[in-house]
Amino acid sequence: MKTPTKTVLGAAAAVAIAATTVLSGGVAAAQIPGADNEGVVVITDSDLVEVTVDDKGEAPSQVSGSITNTGDRPLRCATPGLDGAEYPGQVTEAGVVARAMNYYATHIYAPGGFAIPIGGGGPVFAGSLYDILPGGSIGGSVLGDSTAELVEIRDMQAAARLAGRTGDPRVGSSTAFTLAAGQSSDWVADLAVPGTGDRGQWQAAAMFFCRHTSNPVENFVFAGFENDVEPGVL
Repeated sequence: MKTPTKTVLGAAAAVAIAATTVLSGGVAAAQIPGADNEGVVVITDSDLVEVTVDDKGEAPSQVSGSITNTGDRPLRCATPGLDGAEYPGQVTEAGVVARAMNYYATHIYAPGGFAIPIGGGGPVFAGSLYDILPGGSIGGSVLGDSTAELVEIRDMQAAARLAGRTGDPRVGSSTAFTLAAGQSSDWVADLAVPGTGDRGQWQAAAMFFCRHTSNPVENFVFAGFENDVEPGVL
């Protein structure tokens, strides 16, 4: 069993606190001046769920695979949004998923985006409200290396979308689904239409946010890579 790597998720605003409380079962009082303990913990290297990505072939319009809950408790797989909303995981280029998983492991996240603490003014939040992948719109020169990394991932994902290499994985007809203990389900993602030409040569990967459906609740992000090869993170 791997030793879990954990990332604290912070709240984006007052409305995010309510959504986060639902996820975590409560919000602890701050103990360190200038900091807060709001949010949940995301485990990024658990082997509780296995995600596979099938060989997509030469000219794919879809990417498929499987997701298996190897544990003894049900899991709800959906990216949490504000006010209890649920959003899809993501299929995209393997390099994007590898960078995103690395970012999850080392940065604060909340329903609403990743939080980057700056000075005494509290965290600044950047990223897509509905996307499991980190993204941003604030230049790295303003907030430093942390945001520069976030913006790079955003730009990589934008390029993947333009190339028609992204899609929302679904089980059956739903992009939000529950896996019973020991259950394995097939998933499929329809790829976006490329902006120009074909999709070229690329390695696919899939990423899912899952959490327990009963207490004690743990939150996870899981990834799988085509050919079962994870690219290095630069």
